[in-house]
Amino acid sequence: MRRGVVEFACLVAPYVLVAAGIMAYNYARFGSLTDFGANYNLTVNDMTKRGMNVGRLAPAFFTYFLQPPCMTGVFPFLQPAPFETTYMGQTIKEVTFGGILACLPILWVLAFTRRILGMRARQAETRTIFGIIVVLVVSGVLVALLDAELAGISAMLDSMSRAFALYPQGFLAQFRNSVGEGGLCFLLVAHIASDYGVVGCAYDSADWQYIALDVQADYMREGTVCHEIWHATENEIRSRDYTAFDWDQWNRLNPEGFLYYGDGTMQDPAQPWTLYSSAPEDVRFVDTYSCVAATEDRARIMEFFMTRDDEAELLIQSPYIRAKLQIMCDAVRRYFDTAGWGTPRWERLL
Repeated sequence: MRRGVVEFACLVAPYVLVAAGIMAYNYARFGSLTDFGANYNLTVNDMTKRGMNVGRLAPAFFTYFLQPPCMTGVFPFLQPAPFETTYMGQTIKEVTFGGILACLPILWVLAFTRRILGMRARQAETRTIFGIIVVLVVSGVLVALLDAELAGISAMLDSMSRAFALYPQGFLAQFRNSVGEGGLCFLLVAHIASDYGVVGCAYDSADWQYIALDVQADYMREGTVCHEIWHATENEIRSRDYTAFDWDQWNRLNPEGFLYYGDGTMQDPAQPWTLYSSAPEDVRFVDTYSCVAATEDRARIMEFFMTRDDEAELLIQSPYIRAKLQIMCDAVRRYFDTAGWGTPRWERLL
């Protein structure tokens, strides 16, 4: 018994030390050992008024652990999983792709854990391993359910973190002005009203570049974040030099006589010159949404070169797309401090 206690203590000691450090930081910053600052997030989910409700537990357990993945025969094959609930109240749900037990069959071995551990317990002097597995399984379920109660079923912040990691160090900080004021501000909202399914938008005010993201959109991905960051980047560049993007130079790369729609509801699905509707060397636009406006044309190009490697390999074969991307890259290097960047992700195929 004593040996088992010693082994368990050795196992948990590093976790206790890390937890103590984090709690000390919490106390120094927020005046409480258990206050991680999540209540201060200015998002659609006000955690200070969310409360606890048993009606949210069953949908959360099913979504996190049992939800089968949603597959189609069309690329990218794996689709966002549907979410239905009879809970009579508000719950926050972002896109997920299936429960952990449904997506990782290797975990099915947990069904035989009791028998296996029983054999181990009879052969061993201690039950340390048995205790560890039980603690890990129970704590995993509790964390998932508490997360759903307190924060909602969320994947948006993970998508944002992955998107930020694609940019050179220090790039996003350069949106601040010369005295360190302003910068990028992300607004996570429950819904963006539009006639054509907008899930993100960017606008500027004074020294701030604001990016609003619909956290409940089924197709919110890193690409959307990068798309909107480009809009903010272009806004920032234009605030320094409104003539940074020469209209005539850009328009010469479009088909003769082409005019942008100017309205997202007027997209033509039969539009030629887009990826998969033309030979790679003849492509002028990523897709029909790129034909809405020159700003969307550029944002779509940046989105694909940042997050869609296979499509980017095809797009770069077009001399028109290559030239458009070069114009964008030149503008960034002209108006941002690129020292130490090396080759940023959006330039890697040039």
